Amino acid sequence: MATAVKPDRPVEDSRGPAAVVRMPAFDRPRAAHALEEYGKRASHVLSTTKQAASKIYDEARARAVVGYAKVSHGTRDLTSRAWNRAQWTKQEHPLRVLAAVATIAFAAGIALRIWRSRNL
Repeated sequence: MATAVKPDRPVEDSRGPAAVVRMPAFDRPRAAHALEEYGKRASHVLSTTKQAASKIYDEARARAVVGYAKVSHGTRDLTSRAWNRAQWTKQEHPLRVLAAVATIAFAAGIALRIWRSRNL
């Protein structure tokens, strides 16, 4: 048969009042000093974070300006080349341009006619 295990320490009776435990004395100057240190650290972290964010923002802005300039120049160049090509084609092959415009107009007319007949 098994024997009961006896605890090393006596079990307290929960019916009576609990023993009063004395709290350590609260040291106000020490707490104020700790609070001041934490404030300084938080201020330093905030300042460092602001500087890093400002640096990242400035770099991103500079990159955006460069990217915008490249895209703007590329778009301007592409538009200029397309315009020059259209002018050259118009001067060199006027009948082809006229035929292309007529074909597009004819196809658009047929598409509109079909669309209108289905939406009545």
